[in-house]
Amino acid sequence: MRIEMRLAELIEGMGREGLRWNMTPHKLSVMTGIRYATIRSFLHGTWKQIGREQIARLCEVFHCRPGDLFKVVEEE
Repeated sequence: MRIEMRLAELIEGMGREGLRWNMTPHKLSVMTGIRYATIRSFLHGTWKQIGREQIARLCEVFHCRPGDLFKVVEEE
């Protein structure tokens, strides 16, 4: 079992719902104060850890709860 971040899905969903349709990793970095390289690691699945403050900032931008940022993937 592994945990994956759903950040790309949330960004895409914002476009469909018309909330912030032109979201980019750079804009998300500016809005959250999270380094651009860190946002990219979240998007590419190369992150090793995430801090509570980063989770809170992402939840604030996406108007979601922490559980909405992650998904559990069962490995065979």
